Amino acid sequence: MKKIHLYVLLPLITISLMAVKCNKIDDPFFSNKPPSTSTSNLPPETTTGAGTFGCLINGMVWLPKGGGSFEQFGADYLKGSLYIFAHNVDSDDFISLRFDNSIYDTGLFLLKNANLKRGIFYVKNIHSSNIEYTADSNTNSYFKLTRLDSNNVILSGSFAFNAINGSGDTVKITQGRFDIKYKF
Repeated sequence: MKKIHLYVLLPLITISLMAVKCNKIDDPFFSNKPPSTSTSNLPPETTTGAGTFGCLINGMVWLPKGGGSFEQFGADYLKGSLYIFAHNVDSDDFISLRFDNSIYDTGLFLLKNANLKRGIFYVKNIHSSNIEYTADSNTNSYFKLTRLDSNNVILSGSFAFNAINGSGDTVKITQGRFDIKYKF
């Protein structure tokens, strides 16, 4: 009787295992493939409150994508403190730009690895914890605010920074742009 069960069970297990499909997932930001430099999928640089955000991460187009209870992107501004964020639920990557008590008008601002002015990129690793990359103060990391409109609650601008994690790995974020209605 046990032999009959084994003869029936073994083919069922084999068929089940053959039905399971393994897909290799390439990490577009850290692969050895030549990066795409096409910016045609990035949103245009506008100053109308168009609700856009995008950048290149290691030469690859990165756009936010929301889902569930996660917002794609947003901004908060109050009395000189500015916080802009973007999230992609598919890759679980997150970008934030933060300035505490230092933004009162448009202009060019340097991102420093400090609490008052910083750019951060988070990437989810295979162990489901975030790896934090902070703006490298030794590179030309900038944030340019081209529109700060308190009447129409619009923030528009651009950014670029090299970010480094605790292990010394770097991420290059370039051609960043945003045109967002903010909350206060």
